Amino acid sequence: MANYWAGEGRGVGLMTLASLQADHYKLDSAVTRLSLDIIWPSRNSWHGMRSNLRRMRMIRRAIISFDPDLVVSFIEGTNVLVIGALLFSKIPVIVSERIDPRFHAVDRVRRIARRILYPLAESLVVQTKSVAVWGRRVTSARRVSVITNPLSSLPEAPPYENRPRQILAVGRLAEQKGFDLLIRAFSASQL
Repeated sequence: MANYWAGEGRGVGLMTLASLQADHYKLDSAVTRLSLDIIWPSRNSWHGMRSNLRRMRMIRRAIISFDPDLVVSFIEGTNVLVIGALLFSKIPVIVSERIDPRFHAVDRVRRIARRILYPLAESLVVQTKSVAVWGRRVTSARRVSVITNPLSSLPEAPPYENRPRQILAVGRLAEQKGFDLLIRAFSASQL
């Protein structure tokens, strides 16, 4: 998205909470890149709250120095920090849930923070209509938008009976993605 917008001649800044070493994608040279490197472990809940307040101050300072017209944030933990950081700044925030929150367990504090802060976002973007139903319970219906994952056109596959038994799964290798279930289901199938 950042590269596309930069290619369109728009001013784009990309800020991450992680260090530059965590980058996976090459960015257009027109994208202003800011790495806050503010991900560190918390010893306990109290330390975690203090750390998050510190993170929010750093996020606010960084975003305000960029002077954006709009902020787009991804992933529930970051979304909550960004909305909290920009309270009373008049900078609109669009938050995006890139996972189905009904099946992605987050701790109680994040759940409560999401319930309190998401209604303050300009918009909530989700990937499916079914997650939009969840989103409308969290924030107002007019603020929920569905933007599905893009899919390029695929070449036509040969007839099913002429294909070898194979599977392709794409996603990050994390328990949440369920590759273990997919492999067991594939091996148990009669294909």
